[in-house]
Order: sequence, then structure tokens, then C-alpha cells
Amino acid sequence: MLALAGAYLPTPYVRFREALDKMLPYLHRFKNTHLVIVAGADAEYAAHLRRECEELGIPNATVLEYVEGMAELMAASDLVICKPGGLTVTECLCAKAPMILLGRAYGQENINVRMLTSLGAALHVTTARELVGAMGHVDANPAIVEAMLTQGSSCAARTRRSTSLATRCVWPQPSQALMRACARSISPLLLGHTPHTSS
Repeated sequence: MLALAGAYLPTPYVRFREALDKMLPYLHRFKNTHLVIVAGADAEYAAHLRRECEELGIPNATVLEYVEGMAELMAASDLVICKPGGLTVTECLCAKAPMILLGRAYGQENINVRMLTSLGAALHVTTARELVGAMGHVDANPAIVEAMLTQGSSCAARTRRSTSLATRCVWPQPSQALMRACARSISPLLLGHTPHTSS
């Protein structure tokens, strides 16, 4: 299991990291799970996590800092705990990695949560307690991950079609970032999901 807790700007991850910290004491319960936490370029946070794991005596956790081969790490993971940002969920779908989306979602992140959970490609939790419950459920029922993987693959196929459409519509050689942004914008439309606006 992979947790993506690193970012250039740590502020949006404050509550995400708080939930991970509160979850750590319960990690030893999950005998079938090894958690890899990516702290990104935040060496101080990585050191904090390593101290916590050592003090709690948690053998089934690994803390990494900045990672070059993120796509490979995602592809090697049975499940990814992440925020529901557009780029992150698109990368998880392309890597065929089911997700636990952690945290309250607003704006386009809320649309991502509703789309992915309605398709069965992700679970959504908002608190550390819900995260522990979801991890325990998955640990005890590995077939859930397989079902999420199947649904995620279907969603990823649609994302790839939208990326192909973006390639043809924008210009002959768009950047990867632009292709991902276009895929993120177009995917909900291809899936038949129209964003709801509050009145």
C-alpha cells in the first residue's frame, strides 16, 4: 500500500498528514499490509514519520523522501492512499492503482471523488478513523482491490481516449502536463458526469 503525502507546498497536506499520523498506531493490525509513505522533498516530515514508526515499533512501514520513479512505484502498489487531485488520480488510473481518497473534497476534487467512487474505482474517507476502517476492510478482503482494479482499468481506458482526443485537438506535440490536464477536464464528460453547481 502506498501513501502519497509529499508536495512542493505542504499546506494542502496538513490534514492529510494528521490523518496518517493518527492511523500509524493501528498499522500493526494489518498483517497483510506493508505501507510505503512518500514524504516528497520534505525531509523534516520524513524524519518525523521514521521516528513515529520506530517509537511505535511498526515493522510494516517504509518512509521514502523524493522519488524519481513514481509511476513504477504506483504500478507496484496494490492500493494508493492519496488526495483526490486531478493529476494524482489520473496517474493512479494510468498505473492501474486503486485508491483510497483521503480528506474532504471541494470543487473539482469533489467531482473526482464522486466520479471514482460511483464507478467503484476508489474508496473515500475523511477521517483517520475512517481510514483505519477502510484499510482493515481491504486487508481482510483482498478481493475488494481486484474489483477496484477492474473498475479503474475501465475508467483509465476512457482517460486514455480523452488524452488521445486532446492530442489531436490542441497541436501536434502537446506537453505531457497539457495532455494530463486535458484528460482530467474531458474524462468526466466522456463518462457522462456533469458537474453539479450549488444554487
